[in-house]
Amino acid sequence: MSKVSVSLVSYNSGGVIVGALTSLFREVQDLDLQVYVVDNASSDNTVATVQEHFPQVTVLPLSENCGFGGGHNAVLPLLDSDYHLILNPDVLFTYDALTPLCEWLDEHTDTVLVTPNVLNPDGTRQAVPRRLPRPEYMLSRPLAKFGGVFRKWRNAYTMNGSDFDGPTEISFCTGCFMLVRTAALKAVGGFDEDFFLYCEDADLSRRLAAHGRLICLPDVSVTHGWERGSSKNAALRKLHMQSMRRYFAKWRGREATAMPGERVSVAMASYNGARYIEEQLLSITAQLAAEDEVIVSDDGSTDGTIEIIDRLAATDPRIRRIDGPRAGIVANFENAMKACTGDIVFLADQDDVWHADKREAVLDKFRQTGATLVLHDARVTDGALTETAPSYFAFHGTRAGYWQNLWRNGYVGCCMAFRRELLEIALPMPTNLPMHDQWLGMLAEKRGGVALLNKPLIDYRRHESNATTLEQHGPLPEMLKNRWIMLRALTARLKK
Repeated sequence: MSKVSVSLVSYNSGGVIVGALTSLFREVQDLDLQVYVVDNASSDNTVATVQEHFPQVTVLPLSENCGFGGGHNAVLPLLDSDYHLILNPDVLFTYDALTPLCEWLDEHTDTVLVTPNVLNPDGTRQAVPRRLPRPEYMLSRPLAKFGGVFRKWRNAYTMNGSDFDGPTEISFCTGCFMLVRTAALKAVGGFDEDFFLYCEDADLSRRLAAHGRLICLPDVSVTHGWERGSSKNAALRKLHMQSMRRYFAKWRGREATAMPGERVSVAMASYNGARYIEEQLLSITAQLAAEDEVIVSDDGSTDGTIEIIDRLAATDPRIRRIDGPRAGIVANFENAMKACTGDIVFLADQDDVWHADKREAVLDKFRQTGATLVLHDARVTDGALTETAPSYFAFHGTRAGYWQNLWRNGYVGCCMAFRRELLEIALPMPTNLPMHDQWLGMLAEKRGGVALLNKPLIDYRRHESNATTLEQHGPLPEMLKNRWIMLRALTARLKK
C-alpha cells in the first residue's frame, strides 16, 4: 500500500477546511495517510477548529504568512511518503479519487505528477489551466467573454475542446490538486518561494516536467470551490500581475530542465591576501565535493599569498592557481571564471569565510527556483570577524530587479553563484566595466532571473585592505558615469 502525505495551506480558511478534511477522511479509507495543515498566521479560528475536530492531523502554525508555496514547503523536511498531495482547503471528495491516482503512479514510473478532472460545485468541468502560461493566454482570461481570438486563446490555455477521453498529458497542473512523487518534489526543492501567490503552480509544473510526465486522469474527479479572487479583489489582482511578470522574466527563452549537474567551480581573485586567504580557502574546501574545484587567479602577489595557495594545492588537487592578467580586479575575476569548468560557478573573495552550509543551501535554491543566479545574504564583520551587521541585505536594502540594481547595485560577487550558461552571455567582459558583479547580476535579471536567498552564508569581512567599500558609488559624477557605462554595455550585449 502506498504511503501518501497531504498538505493543506490555510489562511483564514476555517469556513471551508472542515469540509475538505471531512470529505478526505470519509472517502479515502484504503491509503496510509499523513495529513498536515500549515496555517499562515490566520486571524480566524482555523487552527483551533482543525485541532479540535481532526486530532489525526498535524497542524503547523506559522508565525507569519509565508504564501502558498512557502506554506507547502514547510512540510518538506517531514515527508517520508511515496506520494505527496498538494491540496486546497476548498476541495471536496465525493468518492475516493485519491486511490486510482496513486495506482497510476504505481504502474507508470515515467509519470511524476497526476491530477484528476476538477469540477465546479454544479458538476461542470472547471476551466483550469492545462498548458504553460503565455502572455496571450493570461490576457485572454478577462477578455474571453468577448469571443474571437480571446476565446481561442482561453480554450488553448485550458485545453477546452481536447478529447480528454483518457489519460492526457498536460504541461500545467493547477495547484488546487497536485499528486506528486515525493522524491521528485524534494529533488526540485518544492515551490519557488519568490512567488508569494499565483504562478507558483505553473513554475513547479515546469520544473517537475524535467523529471517525468504530468498526467490528467479525466475519469477521476474532485470538486473545487474556485473563488477567482484576483478577478474580484484589486490587491489580489495586483499580486497576480506581479507574479506573472516574475514568471515570464524567469522563464524567458528557457526550457524546463533539472539541474544540468551539480559540479561546483569557485572562482577567486587574489592579490596580497596572505593575512586571510588560508582561512577562506579552508572554509570553502571543507564543504566541496571531490569533483568540485577552486580556481584562484593571482595578480602577482608579493606577500606570501602565492606560497600559501601552492602549499594548500599540494595536498588538495581541487585547488588550482593560475596567473592573473594584472589588469585590475574585474579582469582578474574574469580570468578565474574563464578557467572554471563546473556546472555552477561561485565567486569568492580572498578574505571572507564561508559558512558550513553555503554550498548546499545555494544549490537547494537553484533546484527550487530554476533561476540563473542566486544571491545570498551575508553577516558583515570587521577584520577579526566581530559582527558589525547581522544582515547585509537589511543594511543595504538589497532587492532583485533590473532598474533597481542599475541605480543602486545590490549584487555582491562574494554572495553570488550562477549557472555556467551565464558565462556564455557575460564573457568577454567589456574592458571599461566598473563592476563585474553588477554586470553578472544585471545580465541574469534578463536571462533566466535572480533568486534571493535570505540567509547569511558568509562572514563578509570588511577591513582596511578591502578593494571595495560597503558604499561603492563614490562621488555623484563618478556614479553617473559608471551607471551610463554599465547601461550602454548591457544594452549592447543583450542585443546580441
